[in-house]
Amino acid sequence: MTSTDETKQKRNKPCENCRDQRRRCIPTQTTQCERCTKKNLSCVYKFTVKPASAKNLVPVSKRIRLVDQIQDMEDAMEYLEDEIQLILAGDSSSVDNDYGQPETTTTTTATATTPIRTLPIMTRPYEKEAGPAWTVTLQPSNTGIQLQTSITNSGDLIRFLAQTAGCFTTNSPQRSPNYYSNHSQQTMTVTNRMLQVEYTLRKVFGTPIQQQHNSNETEYNNTNSLVTTANNSIFYSSYDHTRQAAILLLIDSYFSCVRGLIPIVASYYRPLIMKQPDSTLAYSLAGFMALSACVIHVNEKELPCNRSDFGLSLYEATQEKLRDDLFDDDGSSLETVIALLTMAQASMILLRNNDTRLYLHLAWQMVLALRDQYVVILRHYQQYPMTTSTTPPDLACAETWRRLFYGVRYLLIHVRIIQEGSVDLDSILSEINVGFPRPLLCEMDDPRRNRMVDVYSFFVRLDDCYISNNVETIGYRLFAGALDKASLSDISYMEHRFFFFWQNLPREFRLTSSPMEYLDPTLVHTCQDHHILHLNQFYYSQWLTLEIRFMQSPAAASLLDTTLTRLDGGRALLIVSICADALTHIFQVLYHREPCMLDLHWLLITTDALRMLTQTANDSVRFRAAYNLQICLPILLAQMQPKHGISSSSSAFASKVYPVSPPPTIASPASTASLSPPSLSGHASHHTHSPASTSTEASALDDEDEVRAPEKWAHRHQGLATDLDPSTAYYGEIKKSLTPYFTGKTA
Repeated sequence: MTSTDETKQKRNKPCENCRDQRRRCIPTQTTQCERCTKKNLSCVYKFTVKPASAKNLVPVSKRIRLVDQIQDMEDAMEYLEDEIQLILAGDSSSVDNDYGQPETTTTTTATATTPIRTLPIMTRPYEKEAGPAWTVTLQPSNTGIQLQTSITNSGDLIRFLAQTAGCFTTNSPQRSPNYYSNHSQQTMTVTNRMLQVEYTLRKVFGTPIQQQHNSNETEYNNTNSLVTTANNSIFYSSYDHTRQAAILLLIDSYFSCVRGLIPIVASYYRPLIMKQPDSTLAYSLAGFMALSACVIHVNEKELPCNRSDFGLSLYEATQEKLRDDLFDDDGSSLETVIALLTMAQASMILLRNNDTRLYLHLAWQMVLALRDQYVVILRHYQQYPMTTSTTPPDLACAETWRRLFYGVRYLLIHVRIIQEGSVDLDSILSEINVGFPRPLLCEMDDPRRNRMVDVYSFFVRLDDCYISNNVETIGYRLFAGALDKASLSDISYMEHRFFFFWQNLPREFRLTSSPMEYLDPTLVHTCQDHHILHLNQFYYSQWLTLEIRFMQSPAAASLLDTTLTRLDGGRALLIVSICADALTHIFQVLYHREPCMLDLHWLLITTDALRMLTQTANDSVRFRAAYNLQICLPILLAQMQPKHGISSSSSAFASKVYPVSPPPTIASPASTASLSPPSLSGHASHHTHSPASTSTEASALDDEDEVRAPEKWAHRHQGLATDLDPSTAYYGEIKKSLTPYFTGKTA
């Protein structure tokens, strides 16, 4: 085949003349075909585009089915619209008496309450009988917004659409610019570097207070020397067996009470301490319990003298023993670390701030010195677990060291922040990877000790959210008040650590179905495990302490279109409201059931936050804060007077500070709560010697103690009662410093 034949085969389109005559068109090397050349015609080729043919045509039967389905969907939508109109009409005519949930329905009037559109949707009291509770969670992801819901029927779906329709309409007003967050620079401004309560605590526990006490001791040197001499005479005049019996009683109280927080291995150390009642460790534990405000586990009637006198005597005797132990023994021991830690806690009660700093520094150095010894033991038993219930002594000591490591570190960081205003985390970050505490086999037989260790382990994990390998993370530097702004990535990192912690909690440790929502008070009051409440108290406190740094000014916070997914000041204020509400219910239950678990520090922070929230422009948040403040403030005043229950003068003081009447949206049963510490039915008389006891007999005993107290102290050493009594030194200083702030009067 020639090239000409190949060319002819490629030309498959005829010219116009051949097409019209229906003749074969044979192309040539020229621009004309053979036929046009012979007939001397103009050979013209026209190239036309073929029309695109319709492919995959839909059958007629399928079209008919689609039309029928569309008609059915339109009928269903009309039915749903009619149902929504009926629901909206019913909601508008009914009065919502539940103060606990902010308004979620939209309105077009100018005087309506600004809705909070992103609060978790909870079942209202009058809806509980209609159907089960349901929740809706919106969560951002890489592919968009994920909506997780427990909706199982069309009725709940209709309510969800009705309550959230305003969040997706274009008629809602545009959100005003918020200068608290700079998204162009990816930073947020710190609006509250330090709360007034935090400033007061730094003033009380800081160096200036210690200098003031030193000046007072110099001025009244003769009085204090007489007090010390009399104090020692009281201690050493007691019979040895009486003093030892009292020390053993206080040691039993220490292991029964939860105020110590760090659960040392009781099955190993308790018998060891009981055999040596005159040891430094026994004196330190007994002195700490005598000076503490625990009135449930300590029976003062079995002490040889006044509790404060006995505690101060043990404190001074422990100081002498520690001096001998530190100078005579070159090595470090766990018993010395425990003694130093308890002495640091006792020094904080006595406001001996220099001693607190010294004892914590020595305890931390000893913990680091023992690190190599006990980490090897922990790793060995982790690789080869025990198969018997008998715990070896070396494992008990190693596990106690690990718990002390986190306890001393936690207290050391906070004391340094209070006294120095900053903290160097470089040395602390280099001492990690020791594992988290866990219960031993010998502790699993005791459900209470087992739960204490589990909760302490979660406590360590939550506190570890602020300490990571990244030195530049804000963490404690933010709480130290050393930052003016923080990057959104750092804030998001810390919040995700909180969310991750909550997700890893066992289900029985959770009080809510999501990590951030308003807490149902019923769940708190029905929770019988106080350790779970204590852990949740710390969880919400950490959230509150973080978000209150970036909280928008309450007076300007209308919370219009505030979402939990956008980092700004309004979102921070909403989270503070959620956490303060949860903490209020937890404080109320712990105050009446287990006052030793109620942390005065977090109670002060929460009360201060509630005081700020009472100025919020949003009605729902403001009413909730005012109601919760009526619960927290009397509890706070009662905690500042640990030896007696709250008096009528304290209640009168609270009513003068916050004469807030219950708003109309608050349910009537809740609005009947008085400004005295709220009582819990069935739990008010749980501890007859507790400040929570509200019985007539307890009140009569308190009045009798108040009458006899001056006479009793007059026969004793009056200087000791006025200058060195723990309640006067610690609670008195806090009350004296915070009363002007709460009353709004200058000191």
